[in-house]
Amino acid sequence: MLKIKTLVVGTMATNCYIITDEQSGESAVIDPGGSSRGLEQALSEIPEDKLCYILLTHGHFDHIGKTAEIKEKFPNAYIAIGEAEKEFISNGSLNLSMMMGVNIKPFKAELLLREGDKITLGSTVIKVLNLPGHTKGGVGYLAEGKLFCGDTLFKGSMGRTDFKTGNEDELMNSLKKLSELTDDTEVYPGHGPMTTIEEEKHKNLYLKRAVKYY
Repeated sequence: MLKIKTLVVGTMATNCYIITDEQSGESAVIDPGGSSRGLEQALSEIPEDKLCYILLTHGHFDHIGKTAEIKEKFPNAYIAIGEAEKEFISNGSLNLSMMMGVNIKPFKAELLLREGDKITLGSTVIKVLNLPGHTKGGVGYLAEGKLFCGDTLFKGSMGRTDFKTGNEDELMNSLKKLSELTDDTEVYPGHGPMTTIEEEKHKNLYLKRAVKYY
């Protein structure tokens, strides 16, 4: 069973998730983009040897900003990001930190992910989905019917495509891929409230367009 803790962090109100395999106690943090008291408290409750991964859906500053600091506290945790997204980590133009006047501590990703890769968290298997469009190397993490999709799909909306490497056709194809998940899949986006694939198939005009035309 997977336990999920949602924390809103940083100036862009990014959703950061801490997921824990209840049987083993092993945890991963998804998109630690900024600071919050809640995140600091939640991390303090995790034993050093139990935070196994820092999972990044994409490389924008508001999703990676605290990665280096967390890595310092949990040196055995593996940092993972999509293979095509590796440039974003150190490129302030791509990750938008330069535009926003934000400094990001440097870090390296130990795992560069591809479609279909699997990450094991205790008894929980996390499947990697390639979700380009918002950025060229965005990924989603699917486990136990729960999808962590960064800025690909939001409740009633979709991610922007006007930043560097964004591509609307690619994003639409990613949305179509997500529409093929089971209706009861819970969607945990990079910003805003959670939703389900079923709800978005009925109410999200962008997803409807993707299903019809792509």
